[in-house]
Amino acid sequence: MKVVAAGVGLLIFLIVAASISNSGNYYLKNADAGLEIWQGRFAPLGEKLLLTLPGVPAPEESQDVYTQKEVFPLAFNYYLDKADTLLEADGLPDFEGIKAYAAQAETYAIDKSMRALAEIRSDKIDWMILVYKADMAMARGKLNDLEAAQDYLSDADRISADPLDEDIIANKLAEVDAAMVAEEARLEEAAAAAAAAEDEAARLAEEETAAAQSAAEDEAAAEEADEKTEDADEEKGGKAASAESEGEAH
Repeated sequence: MKVVAAGVGLLIFLIVAASISNSGNYYLKNADAGLEIWQGRFAPLGEKLLLTLPGVPAPEESQDVYTQKEVFPLAFNYYLDKADTLLEADGLPDFEGIKAYAAQAETYAIDKSMRALAEIRSDKIDWMILVYKADMAMARGKLNDLEAAQDYLSDADRISADPLDEDIIANKLAEVDAAMVAEEARLEEAAAAAAAAEDEAARLAEEETAAAQSAAEDEAAAEEADEKTEDADEEKGGKAASAESEGEAH
């Protein structure tokens, strides 16, 4: 029984070892759709299509079997070139497409330097998005928008170590600072003008109230004078009538 068990164990070990070895084998095949990369299955025999790279030529010196380090750079460069093509296109870049290609390239990076190249593309997109948001905020021009633009640019400055990018950020931050000074001055001027207008409105209201009060007083005085005149006339008429009555009596 021990011999049988040992034999079974050895067989399993050999199968697993063969499967691991086979899964580490890669094959390149030219097809109408492009260069196909096949990988050995996790089994002693068999292979599966890993991916197709349209427009990518096969290596000049072909081999029956390739290693991961030999085929992954083909896929890495393919996706990185795709990202660069979108990055250099005219107009507004396809941010999502570039980040997707950079992420795909990174999955086929075989060392730190290759991963760094993919991350640079991804970081470049993040940088461009932040700068774009900063430009939009600057265009709106309100003080809170300009403060947001400062934050976007500061975040972008932390992402990229490219001297050209740093110069762009520095110039844009200077533009934002100048715009903030101008906007703050405009707001102070507007506040001063509003206060002056409010003071003028209050002065006019006081003058209008005083004029109305003066007119009311003049009207009251005129009515009082009219009443006195009427009373005097009535008194004079009464005296005249009394005198006439006395004359008739004599």
